[in-house]
Amino acid sequence: MNNGVNFIDTAELYSIPPKAETYGRTEEIIGTWLAKRGRRDDIVLASKIAGPGLYFVSHIRHGKTKFDSEHIEQALNASLTRLKTDYIDLY
Repeated sequence: MNNGVNFIDTAELYSIPPKAETYGRTEEIIGTWLAKRGRRDDIVLASKIAGPGLYFVSHIRHGKTKFDSEHIEQALNASLTRLKTDYIDLY
């Protein structure tokens, strides 16, 4: 990129503070930008699954206090969809 920035870090949880209405929105915005830009290979893209919890993330995975490989796979696939890409460099 022009100023040397090539690492984008996001998460399914963002935006902050986490709310059901904004869940995944940051990934959607980045995904739209990536799709318009058309140069996905120029950046390193990181995302992450939101930790389990009952309170501020209860809208994610219905407040499960633990998650398993199925939850991780679902979260990853949803992030890939929102980010409009077929790979994430760091998850």
